[in-house]
Amino acid sequence: MGLMLGWAQEAISSFRRCHLIRIEDQYYIDRRRGKTGVEGYWWVCPELAQILIRSMEKTPANEDDLAFLTEDEMPLVHGKTDSIRLTWERCLNTAPMGIRRLPFGRVKKCGAQIIENLGGHDLAQLFLAHQRATVAAGHYTGTDVNVGIGKTGYERLHEVQRQMYEALRPLLFEPRMRIVGGGESKVA
Repeated sequence: MGLMLGWAQEAISSFRRCHLIRIEDQYYIDRRRGKTGVEGYWWVCPELAQILIRSMEKTPANEDDLAFLTEDEMPLVHGKTDSIRLTWERCLNTAPMGIRRLPFGRVKKCGAQIIENLGGHDLAQLFLAHQRATVAAGHYTGTDVNVGIGKTGYERLHEVQRQMYEALRPLLFEPRMRIVGGGESKVA
């Protein structure tokens, strides 16, 4: 979610079941960013959609309809507890030597940089659900201007998200062969 959606811990922790929507055979997330209240609408790659669905099925019903809870049925981030950061650090601790120990927030920034490289600064801002910086950007340009003429900003963003997915899919989602003790191969 950090890389493919540009989300930090707050967005993941406050994600609700109703935010994941299905349109035909594609999944999207439609929600406002908690920090800024800016609307966001992201395409969700198939593997991530299945991970989200399976995880939400395991989450018990809760008052806020949060998609994910801790084992103690608490939000992933609450008080001084940040289960996402702790899980990220656990992953870094078990990673091969030479892996840079970057904070989780850098994953979000990496996703935004990939979107910017593929589609430009405006799409990166849309990906991050950031406030528009100027009056012109807020009222005269952007995702809701010229509706019906060409593609909307979100349609362009979804195309670029699909490009990022295609580039990263072999690294993130396709099984890789690895050598295990005795020289035998095993799917990782």
